[in-house]
Amino acid sequence: MTTPIGITQDRDEIDDLLQLTLSQDRITWTSLSIFVAADLVLLGFSIGPAIQDSFRWLALITGLAMTIFSGLIQLRSNGYMSRYMNMLRNTKLPRFDVKVPGISASWIIGAIHIWLIVIWCVLIALQF
Repeated sequence: MTTPIGITQDRDEIDDLLQLTLSQDRITWTSLSIFVAADLVLLGFSIGPAIQDSFRWLALITGLAMTIFSGLIQLRSNGYMSRYMNMLRNTKLPRFDVKVPGISASWIIGAIHIWLIVIWCVLIALQF
């Protein structure tokens, strides 16, 4: 296949790259969903009135750690997505030159993680 600028691209190579991009996108959103759901469960345990102090501390520390690890996983995943999309854009095929206006999903995911870290830190501070 020839791109608009005359560079020959292997169709299988583009298809493989597209599949990697789609798989990474699913991984990103699936892992975010699992971590946020787990954070909400731990948040419920950490503020519940019938929870023992030792279990409350475990929920607080685990929630903070999970949020940090989730953020690191999201950063890595977004790095892969960015590289894959750049490689697809380099094919010069118009369908891969996507520009979406507004706030990026990466920014929103980052804001969610920062918000959760602040909540965990405040809840931990309130235990003293």
